[in-house]
Amino acid sequence: MTESEIIVILDMNLSALDAHIEYWLSGSFAVLMAFFFAGDKIVGFVRWTLLFLYLTATIFFSIRISLDLVRIGESLRLLGEIGSSYQATFFGLGVFSGLVLGTLILGGTAATVYFGLNSEKILSRDK
Repeated sequence: MTESEIIVILDMNLSALDAHIEYWLSGSFAVLMAFFFAGDKIVGFVRWTLLFLYLTATIFFSIRISLDLVRIGESLRLLGEIGSSYQATFFGLGVFSGLVLGTLILGGTAATVYFGLNSEKILSRDK
């Protein structure tokens, strides 16, 4: 493969990663808003079903994001093999961004689930 082909593939994988993160953030925001505006009206079974579906979607997107990161790493490895100058630009960024992204997903999911389980108590304190 040529350098330009690898860079195009890298760009496609970075775009896919961005899209998956945006979808996960949108889903998290939707769940938070559902519990914020209707948390006191959501009964036990529906609450647990909604949280189960949210956790399932989070696991799905975590797998997709992990695969995107693997593909990005492979593209960077290929760029390094052919001696591309782009390799130096991304050196070390993959591990750091992976840790930050993992922390964001774990923390965001934990906060969303906590709020979903305790939204009635949290919102009643504000009144």
